Amino acid sequence: RLAARISAGAWASGFAVCALAAFAFFSAPHKIQAGRSPELARKIAALKVIDRARDNPDLDYETYDIYGRRAVKLRAEIADLRTQPPKTVVVGGGLAGQLLGVIGVVAELISALGLLLYRWAIMRDDERVIPAPEPVAPVNVAPAVATTLLQATPRFVRGSDLQFENLQWLWPGVLPSGAFCLIGGVGGVGKSTACANIAALVTSGGRWPTGEAVERGAVVYCEIEDHLASVTGPALAFAGADMRLVDLCSEPFDLSMDISPVTSRVEALEADTGVKVRLAVLSPVRNFFGNESYRDVDVRAKLDRLCQWAESAGVCLLGVLHPKDGKEAFAGASAWKDKARAGLFVQWKDGKKGGQRIIKPLKANIGRYDWILPFDIEGGTVDGCASKRVMWGNVVKEGDSAPRGSDVAEASEDDEEEAESTGDMKRSTQLEVMLRFLIENGETSGAEIKRRLRDAGFTSNKAVYAAADRIGVIRDEKGEFGGSSTWRLPPKLNGHTPPQAAAE
Repeated sequence: RLAARISAGAWASGFAVCALAAFAFFSAPHKIQAGRSPELARKIAALKVIDRARDNPDLDYETYDIYGRRAVKLRAEIADLRTQPPKTVVVGGGLAGQLLGVIGVVAELISALGLLLYRWAIMRDDERVIPAPEPVAPVNVAPAVATTLLQATPRFVRGSDLQFENLQWLWPGVLPSGAFCLIGGVGGVGKSTACANIAALVTSGGRWPTGEAVERGAVVYCEIEDHLASVTGPALAFAGADMRLVDLCSEPFDLSMDISPVTSRVEALEADTGVKVRLAVLSPVRNFFGNESYRDVDVRAKLDRLCQWAESAGVCLLGVLHPKDGKEAFAGASAWKDKARAGLFVQWKDGKKGGQRIIKPLKANIGRYDWILPFDIEGGTVDGCASKRVMWGNVVKEGDSAPRGSDVAEASEDDEEEAESTGDMKRSTQLEVMLRFLIENGETSGAEIKRRLRDAGFTSNKAVYAAADRIGVIRDEKGEFGGSSTWRLPPKLNGHTPPQAAAE
């Protein structure tokens, strides 16, 4: 303890001595020789200006001659200045400053030694006490979420004691409640308009395009790419939204650590309207999570708090995400798609801008893959403002887009023309049906399956792997000594009887 007091005094004295050393350096005279005088530098700069002026082709002869004589004079003066010895400039400093600096260094060393002695004394007396860190509560997180995040020991539940609960849906089979979902699409295809129409259906009620009844609720809509007053607001109103149940925001905020901008607005909207908030839209979602990161672990950490709150509050979080280089995939880290429970993709049916638009599932952990929903964009005005809205078509399901069993043999010419008109939508479903048929009839070799599919006209391996992922095919790795991988269906699909004609 005495050493600690000595070290504190030595540190203070060392600081004072260093301050005196700085004062002495600037006050005591000290001579330094200058390498080049300011006068020489000025004359060299003036000579460069004159030489550039003489290069002007439009310069008259008289001015050119004057510049020439001045240049000759400057060169002579420069040569004369360069022969003179350099001047000395007094800037301060001296022996007193150096001595004070040495004393300051010694004082700092004494203070460091005193601190080491103090730590040794504490360890010798076994008096070192490390206080337990106080728990830090999460910033602006709902109490239910905070309890989950701070649970030190995981709580296990016996299966026989678990109380089952029915899964809640915002859009049955498409968008689950209390989950993070995504909707994406290339620019101009209408994903923002489709998103606005989904929000409008939630506030107004009615029926979803797939036929199920809509449970009416309020919506928090955050849009930072489109103007609220001229684009987003009119799109919601034109689609029939009850604007009293919509809270809009166009200012970006960071949800990485503080989710209160969304949670507080949801609570305020429910208190003001008396209607439960069932949907929160973040467009585009990546702009609401601080600096962009392409590491999966970073994206998951940013999304964890918000997803846990959404589950406890029963709110569907719908994030708008741009595609990856115009492809049928979401941009950014794969954790965006992995964390989402459902993903919708809006695209042109034939891949060319200006044709039929469709919306289909790109990911459905707990929903269905076997549907495609065509739609068109209709223009109009609402309260004097031009806007657009979605005109939904009839949903195309697997049973409608692919022939089954003996229907293939008995198909009429009209059926064949209809099959050709549906194009790519039917082809992808037929690929799934044939792939399932091959596996269920004993074909397990991945190489043989792809060869059979190529013979049937499905030449793209990428399309084959995508179809396998959609129906849940499990692809085992190759054996230790090489060979082909083994493909099999999960147990829940083994009882399905595929159409025999599709394989033919």
